[in-house]
Amino acid sequence: AWCRDAGFAFDGVLRLGTYTGQRRGLVLMLKSASNEWLAQLAAAEWLRRRGEPLRGLGVTCVVPVPMHWRRRLWRQGNHACSLARALARGLEAPYRPWWLWRVRDTPQQKGLSREERLRNLSGAFSVWGMPRGERVLLVDDVVTTG
Repeated sequence: AWCRDAGFAFDGVLRLGTYTGQRRGLVLMLKSASNEWLAQLAAAEWLRRRGEPLRGLGVTCVVPVPMHWRRRLWRQGNHACSLARALARGLEAPYRPWWLWRVRDTPQQKGLSREERLRNLSGAFSVWGMPRGERVLLVDDVVTTG
């Protein structure tokens, strides 16, 4: 309801489900360690449940939401990258992790209001080397404020 009248620079969001119960547990497990196998299972489930709408998007590449290098070192990996890589394989689309960079280390979004989240991420990302005309599937684990 908060996003109904907002203007976004993307066409839409295709989610697996709400961030509750087992899905929430899966996301938290993905964040806690470098679990490539778990990302592959999550991507397989996403493709099983939402594969037709995903394939219908006509994406030309898959790009993960990047994590700042300090956080990536601390977490020993990037779960969005693992998930995006597995989805790209399943969709037979090129995986392009270097087209979007997090150029500013930001505090975690957890516990922030919508306005604080938007301010927190302002100027945090940079696009590098992406050709015009790409139809990008941008992959992250949780969508809150868009």
